Amino acid sequence: MAQSPDKTRGRARGTAAPGPEWSAASAAYEEALRVLPEDAGLRIAFAHFLGARAEVERAAGTEGNASLKRGLSLAEEVLKARPKWGDALVLRGSLRCIEAQGLSPGADEQRALARRAAEDLRAGVSANGHLAARWNSWVKVAIALGGG
Repeated sequence: MAQSPDKTRGRARGTAAPGPEWSAASAAYEEALRVLPEDAGLRIAFAHFLGARAEVERAAGTEGNASLKRGLSLAEEVLKARPKWGDALVLRGSLRCIEAQGLSPGADEQRALARRAAEDLRAGVSANGHLAARWNSWVKVAIALGGG
């Protein structure tokens, strides 16, 4: 049903600014969640989309905080039901990493958030080794942002 995070984020990087199609896609995801409220995979797919949207919004000069906040909320909902699910952990870690990238470089808040992102990413990869190829680069980014 949903695209992989790689495809979604790859397309996001090639977009100058989120246009009406992004709002339409968000509305479609929200409607799908209304119809399928227990679908954890749908929540994860939507949250990855929101992470990509936040990256595009930031690249266009806006903060992207609303997209990140909604994405993190979806990740937390999934993790509440399945706290050790690797896919949900790397999702939350990647969203925290995007959030940390938007903070003042070297600030304590950025370092703390990046460390939490790295913890989530490592835990997710540890829980599901198949995620390593896709997410190890994010672990390195989070570690670098976290100061170590």
